[in-house]
Amino acid sequence: FPSAWQASSVQNVLMKNLLDVSVSGIVYVVCGYAFEYGDDPGAWNGFIGTRQFFLDGVCDYAFVMISWAFLTTAGTIFTGCVLGRMRLHAYMFCSLFLAVFVYPAVGHWFWSPYGWLYNITANGPSPRVHAFVVRVLHRVRVAFPQHNTRFGFTVC
Repeated sequence: FPSAWQASSVQNVLMKNLLDVSVSGIVYVVCGYAFEYGDDPGAWNGFIGTRQFFLDGVCDYAFVMISWAFLTTAGTIFTGCVLGRMRLHAYMFCSLFLAVFVYPAVGHWFWSPYGWLYNITANGPSPRVHAFVVRVLHRVRVAFPQHNTRFGFTVC
């Protein structure tokens, strides 16, 4: 909530978001799109894409821009989470790690036809994500006793 931030924090967030958009755009074109949507001929077992670096062979640049917009959204959410808690160099390292490895790998799992979670359901990406979250939450709930209502409400 920007109304709860100090003026120096607002300038800090604006600068970090601008750096996120520009640096992640370059990194996504170089290798992020390839890691997210590049085909995986079985070498990594659906973990990450291995082809189409520098957008080699890509014809749909509008789709690349939309995917990059989602990546920058994830980066700006990270900016808000670490507001006032990280120096710029550490933040840029974490942001680059998010843009190069974390977001493209998870995106490859769910949205690339070569991803290992792609075939959970055939009704589009949303049920895949929900099925994955339900499985994770189910394991969390099973791991703790059911009589702890305060924790149960937190998880639900």
